[in-house]
Amino acid sequence: MSNSGKTTLIYDAKCPLCSDLARKIHHHARIPVEILALSDPAAIELLRSRYPHGWEHDFYLFENGTCRKGVRSLGRLRSHLGTRQLTALIAEYSHAKVTSKRLAVPHEHVDGEVVGTGRRNVLKGAALGAIAVPLAGMPRLASAFEQPSPSYVVNFAEGQANGSGAASVRAWANTGALRKTAHFTRKAEHAQGKLDRLDERNLLDAALPQLGTARIDSAKLVKERQVDGKTEHRSMVTFSASLDAPRYQIGLFAGYGDLDSPDGVIQGATTAVGIRHDLAAPVADVATMADGASQPLAGHFDVYRASIGEFRGLHAKDGREEFVHLYGELEQGFTRLADEFLKVIPETYRPVKNRMVISATPEILKFVEYPAAFSSVVPMGCDCSCSCGACCAVGCGLGLCIPPKPCGPGCCISCGCGCGCCL
Repeated sequence: MSNSGKTTLIYDAKCPLCSDLARKIHHHARIPVEILALSDPAAIELLRSRYPHGWEHDFYLFENGTCRKGVRSLGRLRSHLGTRQLTALIAEYSHAKVTSKRLAVPHEHVDGEVVGTGRRNVLKGAALGAIAVPLAGMPRLASAFEQPSPSYVVNFAEGQANGSGAASVRAWANTGALRKTAHFTRKAEHAQGKLDRLDERNLLDAALPQLGTARIDSAKLVKERQVDGKTEHRSMVTFSASLDAPRYQIGLFAGYGDLDSPDGVIQGATTAVGIRHDLAAPVADVATMADGASQPLAGHFDVYRASIGEFRGLHAKDGREEFVHLYGELEQGFTRLADEFLKVIPETYRPVKNRMVISATPEILKFVEYPAAFSSVVPMGCDCSCSCGACCAVGCGLGLCIPPKPCGPGCCISCGCGCGCCL
């Protein structure tokens, strides 16, 4: 395959830093730079032409019949970005590389046991730390999603289930003006207090044929925090499921416990679905079930599955053929994972808040108002501040969030992250 004189940057879509840098390059480039994920069939065809025996998870730049890898590939973008922006980009990339190596400095082993860091490793860690400090202080290239853009596409779907495995869904494209909205502002007290994870269990860890690796976990979250001089206790039983496929990751979450409501704290169930794929276009699809509190979780999943099909139709209408093909795969993966998830979820769960987001770039949801019908059932309140650049808009990064553990997307109380920071 030839890239016909285009400049094409290939990146690892499952790496939050790589995705963020690739989008920044695409956004700031004076001379157009096409970006493709490593898992995209078009990227695979290009890479096979140069690396018939396989390739690593790194950046690859194809330009004028040449291919360069890693930081050398980024260094070739001076004419596209300019010196100042390129310097900021390489500093950010290098800082991340140095930091990851510093964190990976091994401990010293004696007879197979860890006995300490070892003088050599301490010196190596200190040296890498000395490099990381000045790199951390260098300016960063501005985010690709600091301002709204006419190129952003947001589709909505709202549905109802009929209780027999089918659902009626209405889907439409956002027609309002994109602007920075307030529904991602999180209350400061959500991050305060002590969180304990009790009785954690793995319920499934298996390879699903022709799809990917699936995992289902459960836990009980208990949190204690001080609010207005009083000790407040919160708890929630959580179930999370994930499917890691070559071109997408699916996260399902359901929980039951203390929920904020207009009438105060209530006991109820909540659910969220986050799907991140490898198509870099600034497109997000958001679905909800209108009468969620009256339906068990199976009904919600019927609506979400039907919504994927409706979104596929919208993308076909708008000529996004690459989305049409991928959403066919997403529907299969979602159905398979949901079937496994429903085997372990109590039938009494009837989520009062619910949402599904499908996107590789969900940050654009910071610029769109949800329809009025969504306001009472969609979890609100996340500003993505704890997602290390991997915002999925239902929470912290589809299993990529750092504190306090990889959690998958979900909806713990109000922000939708499932990690317990807002419990």
